[in-house]
Amino acid sequence: MNPIFSKTDKKFNVIILAGGRGTRLKPATEYLAKPLIKLGEERAIDHLIKKYEHIAHKIIIGIGYEADLLENYIRGKYNKLNIEFSREDPEELHGPGHSLMFALDHVNSRYPTLITFCDYIVEDVFDVDNDAICVCDKGTESVLGTYRTIVEAEEGIAQTLKDNFDEEIEYGFTGIAIFHNTLLLKAITYDYGASTLCLYAEYEQIIKDYMQNIKTSVIVLNKIYDFGDPKTLEKTRRKLDGHSE
Repeated sequence: MNPIFSKTDKKFNVIILAGGRGTRLKPATEYLAKPLIKLGEERAIDHLIKKYEHIAHKIIIGIGYEADLLENYIRGKYNKLNIEFSREDPEELHGPGHSLMFALDHVNSRYPTLITFCDYIVEDVFDVDNDAICVCDKGTESVLGTYRTIVEAEEGIAQTLKDNFDEEIEYGFTGIAIFHNTLLLKAITYDYGASTLCLYAEYEQIIKDYMQNIKTSVIVLNKIYDFGDPKTLEKTRRKLDGHSE
């Protein structure tokens, strides 16, 4: 069975946002893009591509920091896949919302779109046949850093996203989202791009605007591994190497 389950065998634009500097991971990212960090026998980007290639019409990878090294690695290893690169100047990176604007220039609007950050490795099999955002909670075996954004949901439907000011939370947002109306996603994102907020367009706000128009389900993940800082990187490596905590 494919690592992602789709009853309808739909194909997607798969966007992997991988352009950041990985500042919190230094010194591991001093001369290496975060997606090239080793996790088990493979690099992070290998886990991501192998996870999503089964549903991908096209994979779009947003790159910036150490872009040449990352692009050459991917092109050399995955030359038979339909992969495009959305390149940004690493000195002009302004967060995932900004990077998403550039990545959407490469999508085919006839296909739905799945978006993921580069520092979340998912072992769950999950359904991609509906509009959804993926969340996690602290009661799973996952390895997770600090929840920066949380999701409020009712009866399995996402209601809103908000900043985390409360330790007693139900769901943390993983950054993974599934949009079946790519035209609407592009319209919302480009509206931010045309505004005075364009350089700081928030990914979470784009999703919130999309959710106001499209009913968006919540998918709870149980095996998702973060490596945003040295502590979670070490834990994730132990998990993927098959060691218990």
